[in-house]
Amino acid sequence: MKITRQQLRKLIETTIKPSIPNIPSDDSYTKIDKLSRDPEYQHMADTMADAFGYPEDRSYVEDLATYDDAGRKTFDTVNVKPLGQTESEVVTVPIPHELVDKLIKAHKEIEKLESMLPPGYPSRKYNRVPFDYFSSAGRGIFQHINDHLDGKYGRDNYDIYNYGASGASGYRAEPYSKAMEKFGEYI
Repeated sequence: MKITRQQLRKLIETTIKPSIPNIPSDDSYTKIDKLSRDPEYQHMADTMADAFGYPEDRSYVEDLATYDDAGRKTFDTVNVKPLGQTESEVVTVPIPHELVDKLIKAHKEIEKLESMLPPGYPSRKYNRVPFDYFSSAGRGIFQHINDHLDGKYGRDNYDIYNYGASGASGYRAEPYSKAMEKFGEYI
């Protein structure tokens, strides 16, 4: 498999933390990184990075965000049978960390609510808001998966046999899998 220079450059940029050439200390690095991750002070981080020799045509804030996001993909699997094929296949779908984090956060709220109620009490009737948030997060993931499959096979040119066919891997895979399992109980 061949890759272009641009693809190679992007791969390197996402796996190696951006560096500022003339930075005086690790403490300064830490401060600039902290400013870069705070939306209110990002302009200051870029200015400081430029002052220490970061390339003027680049944004340290953007490069650090790309690096931060690189290792935060969850990979879920779906058993799919494309139209016209006799065999199904397992497709790996990358799930963005924003969707994963939202689902896990909502799942924790559901678990917290359920732990406070007596056994057998219908927790959905007690407080609808966490369940609506959880439902929205789960539907967002299913929509993302379906959009990915639409892009790969074309809209409605495949049948889904099951989600999570070979489990999930990557960023927060275990809590993601537990949350998706719980979501499956609600739909």
